[in-house]
Amino acid sequence: MSARRLVLSEIETAEELSLSVRTLQAMRLEGTGPAFIKLTQRRIGYALSELERWISERSVRSTAEATVRAQREAASC
Repeated sequence: MSARRLVLSEIETAEELSLSVRTLQAMRLEGTGPAFIKLTQRRIGYALSELERWISERSVRSTAEATVRAQREAASC
């Protein structure tokens, strides 16, 4: 088996994303954060592959592109 970890804890994920755990939890409740895995009744994890995909989807090249994306997302809600 590979030495590469497949899943990060909630705390590790928050650290990797430079977010607080509370912010990550709020994003999870709102449905705006990365997809998560319910490992047990009380433990949440995040697949590295999902984090990479989530980050990639949010990458923009300019503030104009970010503004257009935000307007599209707001209109679809």
